[in-house]
Amino acid sequence: FQGIFSGPAEYRGLGANGKIIDIEANAEFVRAVDGAPSNFVIIIREISERKRFTAAQQHNALVQKVLKEITEATLLSTSLDELYEKVHQWVGLVLPAKNFYIALLEKDSEEIDFPYCVDETQTLPRRRPVGKGLTEYVLHQGKAVHVNLEEFNELCDAGIIELRYGNIKQEWLGAPLTDAK
Repeated sequence: FQGIFSGPAEYRGLGANGKIIDIEANAEFVRAVDGAPSNFVIIIREISERKRFTAAQQHNALVQKVLKEITEATLLSTSLDELYEKVHQWVGLVLPAKNFYIALLEKDSEEIDFPYCVDETQTLPRRRPVGKGLTEYVLHQGKAVHVNLEEFNELCDAGIIELRYGNIKQEWLGAPLTDAK
């Protein structure tokens, strides 16, 4: 029996409210005078908050690493196509990025060009006139925009966005990037 039940171990279980929680169980033998195990004590504590905090720290560290990699690639890439693909791969490490595109606003022609596009619906054209899409919405906002399906439908109902190409299935995230060129 020596050491079989000693030391902490982590488990998942159901809390009193029926939700899954993380717990740490620490068990030790109570020994008789002769050293033989006569009983054991188990201490259980909930560690869900600690686990969430640790996961958030790890995610933040990964985001910082990805941003560093994107910055370095921007300086070292030999072609934009290579850079776009690398950015997609790195973003996919921190966010779901099954569908991903880079859109360039061509002010002279008033068109939006999609030099890099991975789209499972294959509904996005390579170029399109400027209109009232999510891309334009992000440009008008001038900051990162996160839209869930309910918000997307509200924007469409309000006429802020006109759906022309595909649809969002759950969530959409866009961020404007500016370039001196």
